[in-house]
Amino acid sequence: MGKVAIVGTYRDRGTRNIGDGLIGRSVAAMIADSHKSVQARQVFRAADWEEARPTIEWADHIIFACLAIRRNLATKTYPYIREVLDSGKPYSILAAGTDMPVKANEDFGDSIDAESVEILREVGRGATCFTTRGVLSQYYCELVGVPNSVYGGDVAFYYPEAYGRDFFLATDIADIVISDPHRADRYLSSMDVLINGLRNMFPAARIRVALHGVNDEIEEYCATNSIEAVRIYEDVDSGLSIYDSCDLHVGYRVHGHVSALARRAYSYLLEQDGRGADYGLTLTRKVSVPHFLQPYTDGTNGRTLKGSIAAPQQLLGLIAHDLADGFSRFVGFGRELEGISRTNEEYVAQIVRSLK
Repeated sequence: MGKVAIVGTYRDRGTRNIGDGLIGRSVAAMIADSHKSVQARQVFRAADWEEARPTIEWADHIIFACLAIRRNLATKTYPYIREVLDSGKPYSILAAGTDMPVKANEDFGDSIDAESVEILREVGRGATCFTTRGVLSQYYCELVGVPNSVYGGDVAFYYPEAYGRDFFLATDIADIVISDPHRADRYLSSMDVLINGLRNMFPAARIRVALHGVNDEIEEYCATNSIEAVRIYEDVDSGLSIYDSCDLHVGYRVHGHVSALARRAYSYLLEQDGRGADYGLTLTRKVSVPHFLQPYTDGTNGRTLKGSIAAPQQLLGLIAHDLADGFSRFVGFGRELEGISRTNEEYVAQIVRSLK
């Protein structure tokens, strides 16, 4: 019986981002569904070493699920990654992702400190397998010389209940879920345009805002504007089931987008940052638009960054076009999404085969 430690990105404090919970849960589900003799335990990526140590030492193999490629990789983001590397235990990286700069004139390849890049290269050299979740993340790894990295897609697309299913043509949209934005204070005007546009386009539809994490400003906005807001982050295990019955998701959260698509619900994403850009460039269907922060004057001769109202208007135009032909853009897309999921299953199987 093998033992696997899953180093995940979710913590039940702070913003409590339910998408981070989905990452670790997806890997655990792949193991549980197809490799029942293997035990799995999860540990938070930024836990103190003394907190993480029992799980790491217990495991035969360590999986870093959606390794967050960021600055201060070994000091803040993964403070015990050096202990893992020095332990000699086998490890793998599944669906590593970046939040690369995608606004202004920032150098994509020089966005992470040299020490973190060197740790990343060391991780690549020793990994049993090293996959990335998107083409942007994969390109970055190639650019800085991370050995053995390959594109594998996001583990969060794992949803075997939808295997063999595709999207179907439809014009009746009765249930719409909007995922809430990060940095709400910078995106309130954007969200207002999006919600009003969807209300006008689908006047009979039920519209709910899914709060993927603690988001007081959006919750207050919803209360003021008589919009149903659902704190799905309060139930990390099943909160994403809000997407089970929706006909359409539109919004800002990449894991709202992933959750809807995995269930074969139409979904459109506003790409707030490098994570959203990664999905927009990777998926072969045009179902997202860039919505990065832009500089504006703040009325006091200063400059501020905020999300424009142009991006939601562009996305509404795309949805209106697709509504007219029954959302044919999505037909056949299910095969691609299932392919991503099955690719990740094979990498998990490879890891299981390596257990001693």
